[in-house]
Amino acid sequence: MDNPVETSDKCEHATRKQYCLISALLGWLGAVNSLLIGFWVLTTCLELSQIPPMEQLLFQAYITIIVMAASAFAFIYGSYVIWKTSRRKGGIINLLGGLILIPVYIYFTLLSQPTLKPTLFWPMEILLLAPAIMSGIIGTLKLK
Repeated sequence: MDNPVETSDKCEHATRKQYCLISALLGWLGAVNSLLIGFWVLTTCLELSQIPPMEQLLFQAYITIIVMAASAFAFIYGSYVIWKTSRRKGGIINLLGGLILIPVYIYFTLLSQPTLKPTLFWPMEILLLAPAIMSGIIGTLKLK
């Protein structure tokens, strides 16, 4: 018969592994979402930069692609750290990556060219930011 303490330890270890897996998968999903947002911003800015008064959008597109690639790299690295070494460190990396993603998203959807973007799907677009932030929150949670 199993010792109740050993059974409790096995369940605790299994729960931690499940949290690690969920957090890592959400981080990888955050990386994909970061690249998709970057691609959307790049294509929009490149199209609009062809219009003479909007040449400054080309510079914004290049800066955004660099930020989005760095954010996606942070999500991938953070997810790897969550899965292999330290859930807390990886969670912090993913949370910081998600917090970098928020201002870029807000700038390009609400401030830069809001008249060009239909607002019909705005509540659903917020869900693009959710996996990255949730990965960070789950990764930084302390379990008993």
